[in-house]
Amino acid sequence: MLKQAMSEKENTNQENMEATDDLIKERDQALEDLKIEEKNIADLYQKYLKIKELAAGFKKKEATLLQANTDLQSEMKAVRHNCYQLLAEAEDNVIKEKEKSEQLEQSTNSVMAKLKASLQKSELKRQAAESSLEQKITENQQISAICDELIAKVENKE
Repeated sequence: MLKQAMSEKENTNQENMEATDDLIKERDQALEDLKIEEKNIADLYQKYLKIKELAAGFKKKEATLLQANTDLQSEMKAVRHNCYQLLAEAEDNVIKEKEKSEQLEQSTNSVMAKLKASLQKSELKRQAAESSLEQKITENQQISAICDELIAKVENKE
């Protein structure tokens, strides 16, 4: 019985030692797992900080881009306004030049009509002068013939 009690005590001690060893292993494993999880949490926190920093940078860039977009839209609006102004001025200039061209054409047509009338008048004067010249030549020839006859008659009487 003593042997048996000692044997039981030894078995119990052995079991207690094994249980203690198991508990120590579990504790060590739990500590190791805890360290790993703490490291994972620290890594996750660092990633969170980087993402937070990136998000802040993106917000700044977004604000900058939005401002640039607003500025460009304003500039584009001003350029469009200038283009429409230039287009309106160009259309006005085209209309003015067209009017000038029409006036010039009318003036040219008027001058051409005057020149044609003057040419016709000159032509009529030329024709009248030619007719008058021919008449005078005929008259001169007739007078010369009469004079020649008279001279001949006077010479015959002498």
